[in-house]
Amino acid sequence: MIAETSPKISLLIAGCWLGGFGIYFALGIFFPKLRGRWGRRGNGAPMSLVSQIVWSLMFIIFGGSSFLSAYYQSWLDHAFPYIFFPLFAALMIMGWRDHRNFKRDDKDVA
Repeated sequence: MIAETSPKISLLIAGCWLGGFGIYFALGIFFPKLRGRWGRRGNGAPMSLVSQIVWSLMFIIFGGSSFLSAYYQSWLDHAFPYIFFPLFAALMIMGWRDHRNFKRDDKDVA
């Protein structure tokens, strides 16, 4: 007889939060007014479209991973290094690139 265990509620909540942030960042892909900015309190350079896509991918993948972990599916744990490290490197490169191309201007609306 196989006993089913209940899902971990904390991982479900974390997965919903991370997925929600991912969807919010994905809205910035389609609506430029919702595009994020680098830096504290949005004072830095505007994110490029590629940066916005990478951020939304990371949040959606981690939210999905957390959601799957709540139901004891651990296959994504083995793929974590192959997903996380290239996306993290892409974020660092895109952040550097966006700041390098950013000229501080008070008239910048993006």
